[in-house]
Amino acid sequence: MTNEIININNSPILSQMRKMNEEMKDIDLNELKKLKHELDVVKEAVEIENEMKSCCITMDIRAVKFFSQLGISICILGLCISQLVIHYDDCNSNQMYSNILMMLIGVWVPAPNYKKS
Repeated sequence: MTNEIININNSPILSQMRKMNEEMKDIDLNELKKLKHELDVVKEAVEIENEMKSCCITMDIRAVKFFSQLGISICILGLCISQLVIHYDDCNSNQMYSNILMMLIGVWVPAPNYKKS
């Protein structure tokens, strides 16, 4: 094995870091303030887009949609389970309500996500 001395001063990574450091010095404070203001405006626009105001309450549209779907799903789940318990000897109605239950499970359980390594 040969011992190689690595010259750090001539490395491309170090020269790139020096270049980035010089570029950072050139950034004006006023430009940073303008960028921060633009970012604040965009954040405010996104918040307004996801917000619903009524006469007495302010709500997040995404939460309203989620809880509406959850409430309807719970109602359907209760109906199917009660019909399966009431008509436990009738195969035709059991088949229909068990299929609705499986569909409900398919809607709520996310699909598996396989990541390639």
